[in-house]
Amino acid sequence: MSAEALAGYNRIWRLLRPLIWLYLQFRVWRGREDKTRLSERYGNASIARPKGVLFWLHAVSVGESVAALNLAASLRKRRGDATILITTNTATAAARIASQKDPYILHAYQPLDHPDWVNKFLRHWQPDYAVMLESDFWPNLINCTAAKNIPLCFASAQLSDKAFQAWQNRSALAHIVFSAPQDIFAVDQSQADKFRQLAGNSSNTPDMHIGGSLKLNPASLTPDKDLIAMLRQAAASRPILLAASTHKGEEEIILAASQTVRKNGQPHLLVIAPRHPERGTEIARLAGGAGQRQKNMPPRPQDDIYICDSLGEMGSLYTAADIIILGGTFTDLGGHNPLEIALFETPILAGKSRFKNRAIFSSLTQAGLIEETADKDALARALEKKLEDIHHNRALISDKNKKQLADIVRRACGQAANTADYLLQKLAVAKAGQNKISNP
Repeated sequence: MSAEALAGYNRIWRLLRPLIWLYLQFRVWRGREDKTRLSERYGNASIARPKGVLFWLHAVSVGESVAALNLAASLRKRRGDATILITTNTATAAARIASQKDPYILHAYQPLDHPDWVNKFLRHWQPDYAVMLESDFWPNLINCTAAKNIPLCFASAQLSDKAFQAWQNRSALAHIVFSAPQDIFAVDQSQADKFRQLAGNSSNTPDMHIGGSLKLNPASLTPDKDLIAMLRQAAASRPILLAASTHKGEEEIILAASQTVRKNGQPHLLVIAPRHPERGTEIARLAGGAGQRQKNMPPRPQDDIYICDSLGEMGSLYTAADIIILGGTFTDLGGHNPLEIALFETPILAGKSRFKNRAIFSSLTQAGLIEETADKDALARALEKKLEDIHHNRALISDKNKKQLADIVRRACGQAANTADYLLQKLAVAKAGQNKISNP
C-alpha cells in the first residue's frame, strides 16, 4: 500500500516534468528564484563536496534557516572539522545563510522532489547525517535519503492542524515519510503525538523526543549601535513601535491602527520590517512614500513611518523598539516564533493566528510578554494603553514576569546545543557500526 502511494506520487512528478522549466521561469520572474542557480533545482551541484564529515540541514525559508544556522553553529562548535550544508527553497533564506561568516557552512537550493533529481543531489553530497527542520516534508527527499542508509532526523518538528489533516488523508504516503527518520525532535508534546500518529505502528517507528524550538541564539542578534542611534534620533523622544516580520495584508492593519492612535494624541515612530525585504518598495508606497533602509534613506524626525527592508538587523530593531507587533499573526500563517523577542523583554502585540508556535505563544503569554489583539481596532486600543503606560513611566512587564521570561529563554538557548550533542553521539555510533562491518 505504501509503495503504491509513493509510486502514484512519482507518476505525478513524471507527468509534471516537462512543465518544471516554465514553473521555475515564472518563479524567476516573480523574484522567487535565483536564475543563476536554477540547475540546483534539478539536483546539480554548483560547488564540490568538501572532504570529511558533512551534515545536511534542510530549511525551507527564513524562519527555518534561523533554526538551521543555530544548529549548524552548535555542531561546528563541537566538531570543528565538520562541514554543514543548508538547503533552502527561497532566495531570502539563501541570502540569510550567505550573510554568515563561517566558510564551513554552505548553501544549496533544495532539488525539486522528482526522484531522479533528489538522487543526483544525494550522490554528489553524500551527507553523513540529514536533518529536516520544522515542517517541510518532501516524500522523495526523505525516502531516498533513508533508502541510502543516511542517518535521518526531523528537528524542531511541527505541523499545522491543516497540514496534519492533509497527511492523515494520505495515510499510506504519510507512513513512508514519518516512519523514515530514526529520531523526531518535536517542538512540544502535542506535536509529538501528531508525528507518532502519522508514523503509524511498525517495527521502525522513530524515537520521539520533545526538543523545543531551535530558533533562539543570542549571538545572532548582536545589535548595531549606529542603526539604533539613528532610529532613536529620528524618533525624537517618541516611542518606537516595531512591526516585525510582516506579510502582505498585515501592513494595512498595522498602519490603520497606528494612524488611529496618532490621531488620538499618541505620537510614535512606526518601523515596519517585512519578512521578505523585496516587498519594501510596495510597503513604502502603501505608507505614503515612507523612507526605506534598502535605498539608503535614513529616517528623519518629521517621519512617522520607516521601512527597514534589510536582512540581519532584527537584533538592532528589537533593541530599539518599545513595543513590537509580531507579523504572521494577523493573517492565517500561524505566527512567527516570538522567542527571540523574549530576550529583549519587549512587549508583543499579536493577532490570533499562532498555530505554528502554539506552545511558545502560550508560555510567553502566561509570562506577560504577549497580548492578543484580534483586529485593527483591538490593536489600536492595546497600543493606546501601552503608549499611555510609557508616557507615565509605568512598567510594561513586571519583575515577576521578567523572571519567568529569563527561565524560558535559558531553556530555549540550550535546545540547539542539546540537539547537536545527540546528533554527534548518533553519528559516532553509526560510524563505529560501519567500521565493525568493514573490519570483521
